[in-house]
Order: sequence, then C-alpha cells, then structure tokens
Amino acid sequence: AAAEVAAAVASSRLLPEGFKAAGPPARPLLEDAKEGAALVGRRLMYNWPGHGWCEGQIKERNTKKGLKIDGDAVNFLVHYPVDDDTSRHVLSLDTYASDECAPPNSWFLLEEL
Repeated sequence: AAAEVAAAVASSRLLPEGFKAAGPPARPLLEDAKEGAALVGRRLMYNWPGHGWCEGQIKERNTKKGLKIDGDAVNFLVHYPVDDDTSRHVLSLDTYASDECAPPNSWFLLEEL
C-alpha cells in the first residue's frame, strides 16, 4: 500500500523536491503523547479545505487535554511556511491519504529520498 501511495503522489506533482510520501505512522505515534514525540520535526502534506495540499512541519505534540476540534482532541501543532502560521490538528490514520482525490483534511508524512 505504501508503494501505491508513493506512486499516486509522485504522479500528482504535489511533493516538494527531494521528498517522497512515507507510509502511515504506527497508531501509538498518533495516540500516545510519549510515542508521538517521535513525529515532532517530521514534514507532512495537509489537504486544506478550499486550498488544497500544503507542506508543513510538525512542531509539537499537544499535551493539553482540553484542546479540541469538533470534539476531537488535538494531537499535533503544525507550522506551515506558506502563511508562516502554526495550526492545531487532529491527525489520525483514518484521514491518512495522499492522492489528488483525497478529501479535505487528509494528510500524509514526507520522507527524504
């Protein structure tokens, strides 16, 4: 499946130069605060509603229990160079997708070639 994701993304020309789509992270990296620290510093692509795919970098793991989006606990803060802003996200395996037809709020990790 990871090879199919990488091929779909590569053909869509969404990727920053020198990067490829990475396979999805293990569930504990998204759900456990201690494990999730391993994703800090990783780059990702996020499909913003109305704007499309944008590159960002995971800046920190949220540890504040009350920080929520539509009732779901925010798990990561991601910085986007395109507008020099940091956004709150609920990154889950359910929304991990990378093709051009992926729905808004989809995301995937990047890894260097």
